[in-house]
Amino acid sequence: MDQASPMLLIAMAFVVITVLRVGFADLVSKWGFSISNNIIEVDENLPNFFEAVKLSDADWLVKESNYLQENYTFTFASKKAVDRLDDWKVAKQPISGIAWYNVLANPSYVRGFNYI
Repeated sequence: MDQASPMLLIAMAFVVITVLRVGFADLVSKWGFSISNNIIEVDENLPNFFEAVKLSDADWLVKESNYLQENYTFTFASKKAVDRLDDWKVAKQPISGIAWYNVLANPSYVRGFNYI
């Protein structure tokens, strides 16, 4: 087999998919194979993120961000978000668990990585 064979197979597959999508869209949709442009809206009755963050989580993010900014001149959070969280009150419907994905926000990872 030469070098052109894999590229030829990919090109043929692309042509078949395009022909099925354009020429037989109704039939393919009836079989359950379709690409949808529908936007799925899920209403979980959750408050705005900034209204649901616990005060301790907000303080943690603000202090960590300020520390990084002062010592290393960068941060992982935007200034706008940090300022908004810094001027925060107690949440009425707090997020349970970890509010954002940060490895060091999870106590088990902190212990696992021996981070102080």
